[in-house]
Amino acid sequence: MFLPAEAIARFIVDPDEEVKKKIKLCGSSVEVPVKKIYRLESTEGTLKWRGTCIGWQSTSISPIDEFYVLSPGYYILVLPRVKFPIGVEGLILPRSSLLRLGVTLHGTKIDSGFEGDLAVLMIVPPIVKKLRIEKYCRIAHIIAWIVETEYKYEGTYQGSTL
Repeated sequence: MFLPAEAIARFIVDPDEEVKKKIKLCGSSVEVPVKKIYRLESTEGTLKWRGTCIGWQSTSISPIDEFYVLSPGYYILVLPRVKFPIGVEGLILPRSSLLRLGVTLHGTKIDSGFEGDLAVLMIVPPIVKKLRIEKYCRIAHIIAWIVETEYKYEGTYQGSTL
């Protein structure tokens, strides 16, 4: 069973007051804003059975007149900081507005007990000549559900700040 938006909103612990103002409750999901955007310049990674080593080079994008102006490419979007309790997992999904523009957002599962900044990959394809994203624009949905587990995420990204 999915948790209601009111419950999910309590897991968002970002200290930024502007982030908190932009959160929107949507029944079984919470729409969350983008806090920072990085353009991926290159990446190198190693996947191992226990953990992942990732090295990525990026350029921080600064808003111009309250808008991030993006050209085609790959971007890491930083979303609000969360603290998921043990026994609750979640999923990050794109807002349909992005899909209507031809832009894809690749979310991920949020593990039980995860605490840290959320991050997603956004791909702006060549067909999109320029994409303007307003500062603190709601960009993704978070849905969550209860699982019967004592598992707590203790991986590389626990407590991460991007």
